[in-house]
Amino acid sequence: MEPRLKEDRMVAALKRLAETARRRANAKHALAEIEKEHKRALLAALKSGVTTRRAAEVGELSPDTVNRWNKEQKAKQEADPK
Repeated sequence: MEPRLKEDRMVAALKRLAETARRRANAKHALAEIEKEHKRALLAALKSGVTTRRAAEVGELSPDTVNRWNKEQKAKQEADPK
């Protein structure tokens, strides 16, 4: 194999790798934002009177996660009452 062809392939491979890394970072950021929104929506549902079990079903979460998020929110409110 000619050295120039190998170098061209390496450059192309690195460009592709850099592009997928950029897209991955963007997707991770978008997912983090969606997770925050999902948590806020879940807590609002609980505050409105929705049961833990129903919120878990609709939110596609385990009841343990729902309880943990709710407990965290209550602790945060107690630490910083407004």
